[in-house]
Amino acid sequence: MDLLGNVGGNMWPMLGGIGPLIGEGDNLGQFTDSVHQSTWEYRNGVAAELDNGKAIAYPAVEGVPYHISGTPKVAVLIDRSTGSSGEAIAIAFRGRPNTRFFGEHTQGTSTANQTITLSDGASMWLTVGIDADRNGKQYIDGLTPDEAFPAATESMQTSGDPVVQAALEWLNPSVDSPKTGK
Repeated sequence: MDLLGNVGGNMWPMLGGIGPLIGEGDNLGQFTDSVHQSTWEYRNGVAAELDNGKAIAYPAVEGVPYHISGTPKVAVLIDRSTGSSGEAIAIAFRGRPNTRFFGEHTQGTSTANQTITLSDGASMWLTVGIDADRNGKQYIDGLTPDEAFPAATESMQTSGDPVVQAALEWLNPSVDSPKTGK
């Protein structure tokens, strides 16, 4: 799961798109504040927020939802540009079995935001909470990878990149590695 440079946007289409990989469930992550929490869920092609017993569903993935049996290994690539909803998707993978994070510490902007319409018709975004993983751990200052690497290289999209190479080696230990010579 390549979240390198994913600075955010709308998390719901992303959650719907990666739903088959992350797995179905009703607590894939949370928005929390000092008194309230809502949870993220994915089921059969639909990402939703569960808030006070009410499900707020977002548009379903087009076509027949794909289903993956079992829990395959997932390498999540993150860096200092992974932020906002990019971080929310990374957080949704926290606590998932067979998942490992590679790269750099993320941006630290894993927040829940609300649009407030002002009296003159203008709008402002107000941060009203923090993202938390399925176990309730909040990520106020970002996520730390399991395997950390120094500042990103020029191209994170090539198999020669050390972050990509480490992820590939973990996913398939029999992959030839220039580092180990296997």
